[in-house]
Amino acid sequence: MMISGKTDIGRVRSENQDTWRAGCRQDGSLWAVVCDGMGGENAGRLASTTAVDSMQKQLQEPDPLEEINAGQRLRETVKQSNRVVYQTACEGGSDTYRMGTTIVAVLVRGGDAYYVHVGDSRIYLCRDHALVQLTRDHSRVQDMVDDGRITAQQARYHPERNRLTRALGVEPRVKVDLGTIPVQPGDEILLCSDGLSNQVTSRQITRVLSETPFYSQASELVQLALATGGPDNITAVVLRVTEEEMNG
Repeated sequence: MMISGKTDIGRVRSENQDTWRAGCRQDGSLWAVVCDGMGGENAGRLASTTAVDSMQKQLQEPDPLEEINAGQRLRETVKQSNRVVYQTACEGGSDTYRMGTTIVAVLVRGGDAYYVHVGDSRIYLCRDHALVQLTRDHSRVQDMVDDGRITAQQARYHPERNRLTRALGVEPRVKVDLGTIPVQPGDEILLCSDGLSNQVTSRQITRVLSETPFYSQASELVQLALATGGPDNITAVVLRVTEEEMNG
């Protein structure tokens, strides 16, 4: 198990509303989660922290996690976390009204990576110097790209690029996208908030993951985002798959 993570407030924001965590289950499987809060001052931070706390509590439970239901179990942890964030928002009154958060989470076990997401935080897979984006942004501009109204390049600078079509905790129920991909030793999985993906190109990410010593990768990615002005909170978490997860 190898994990490298870094979060930074950026150069503009007054508070870091990103939260991340990672760990290893008793069965040897590795998990990680990144959340990017929304909802104004304080509420965004509360939303992301509440979601990550809920995910950690569930994923660290010692119950058996069989391969055949690992993905479904991961999705259910996100749905439960949605209920926890929504309830917390309801109890907070006007200060937390419609607070929410994006979420990306991954579980690596037995040669497979199970991943879930809501919002526009992202998950990438880097293998043999090639980068693949595993998630599709739940955002207005992504819908516009899919419909052919704008290009992917135009989406990077579109005024509505931060407008989400789906978020965790805003409603009592949420649709959670689930995916699975086979992995092999040496593969690297990057989870990040849009403070990174909006500022750093895929080519730059590939170079860092391919050429930078592992435990410096997350910090190097954050530094690249800061070098562009760091207009948002920035979080990067990198997992390197080892034989331990393959045999879990």
